[in-house]
Amino acid sequence: MSIKLIINNTEIKLNKGSYKEYPRIIENRNETEAGTTHRDIVRTGIGHLEVSMNADESEKAFFDNCVNAATLSVQYWSESAATMVTKNMFLDPGSYKAELIVETGGHRYYNVSFTLEEF
Repeated sequence: MSIKLIINNTEIKLNKGSYKEYPRIIENRNETEAGTTHRDIVRTGIGHLEVSMNADESEKAFFDNCVNAATLSVQYWSESAATMVTKNMFLDPGSYKAELIVETGGHRYYNVSFTLEEF
C-alpha cells in the first residue's frame, strides 16, 4: 500500500517524504504527602504524526494555512490499527519548518517538516 496522508480532504503527495506515527498515552501522575505515586491513564492511543517532505510553493502555502487552522481532519494509514484512520488534529506551530532547498526558473522547492497532534 502506498503511503497516504489526507488533510482536510486534500491528498498530500509525500514527494521524497514520509510520516511516522507515534501513538501516545496521556497520563496524570501525582505524588502524595507520604511519597506514594499515583498514575492515572487519561487517554491512550493519541495520534501524533511527524511529517517530512519536499514541497513546491502551492503545497507550502497549504501548510502555511494549516498552521493557523483551529482543527484539521487528518486521514492516515495507522500501523497499529492496520487501516486508514481519521482523527481531528492540529499542526503544532512550534514544529513547523520550511527551508528553501532550490529555486529554478521562478519555481521554489522547500523541505517541509511538522508535527500533527490529536486533540
